Amino acid sequence: IKSVIICFLFLQVVFAAEPTEQPPITYPYPPFPILDKEINPSYWEGLARIEIDKANKLFPEFYSKAKQAKNVILFLGDGMGIPTLAATRFDKTNLTGKAEMHPFEEWEFSSLCRTYDLETMVTDSASSATAYLTGTKTRTAMIGVTGQVFYKKCKRYSDEEKTESALTAAEKIGKWTGIITSSRVTHASPSGCYGHVAFRDWEADSDLPCNKGEACDCTDLAYQLVKEHPDIHVIMGGAQEKFYPEGVTLPSNTSAKGKRWDGKNLAQEWESTQKTKGRKYIYADSPETFNKIKFEEYDYALSKFALHVKLYLMIASVIKTSYFAFD
Repeated sequence: IKSVIICFLFLQVVFAAEPTEQPPITYPYPPFPILDKEINPSYWEGLARIEIDKANKLFPEFYSKAKQAKNVILFLGDGMGIPTLAATRFDKTNLTGKAEMHPFEEWEFSSLCRTYDLETMVTDSASSATAYLTGTKTRTAMIGVTGQVFYKKCKRYSDEEKTESALTAAEKIGKWTGIITSSRVTHASPSGCYGHVAFRDWEADSDLPCNKGEACDCTDLAYQLVKEHPDIHVIMGGAQEKFYPEGVTLPSNTSAKGKRWDGKNLAQEWESTQKTKGRKYIYADSPETFNKIKFEEYDYALSKFALHVKLYLMIASVIKTSYFAFD
């Protein structure tokens, strides 16, 4: 794979109810117990390899002629299950008066998969993102950590407790990577590309289970994205308030303020890092700035907006005009 772009388009977002901290309940809740072997990422990797071998045997000719992919693009419609597909298909049919299909339903290959995490049969966006981006199942509402970590456990996670995403793996070997979303870049699904938290809502330091002004053993998702992943080439989405200090007016929405307690302006820190590395970079802090930028002139781009902005329209313009060419 020469270059990789991980792209999230949120067509519909369905949030599972937040888990509540409860005393242990006897079987049958949770629906199934967590086995020791399920906590180790190697267990899930082994199962995946078995399934890949099965697929190769089913399509031997396709497998023998397969070439190494040049680019990988993952489009995710969060919450877009079979009922949603059927509903949108019916809606299109009502508008046109003829039987309609989604374009991807006509692709050469399609498949279904079942989703579940270590604790429940119905996943939330956090545990499912950990599964499809890192290959390891975890507990409900957690991102980028194994089942060794417990829900809302704020600590410095060891390397053994962390999982590695496909984007991070590509980033480490110098591939071009990106995250594009019409939701918050710190939302559970896109943060599966880079984050490690025991609770999906730890998007800014003010969301952490620590008092204002005191040291905290865990870090928030916005901090992790900027400080631990400076080599991601494209980051576009919402949640600008998670990157700006408390009380600071947001460039994309003058009626909104930043929410960070630590006083950090992570957008400025991202720019400073890119400048230090001698890169061609650009930060779009508002729709007006975004629309004036010639993105093809830059190698690194950061776009952060408040969610009142119609992000899906702006993202569509980037994809349509192919600003970021693949190598």
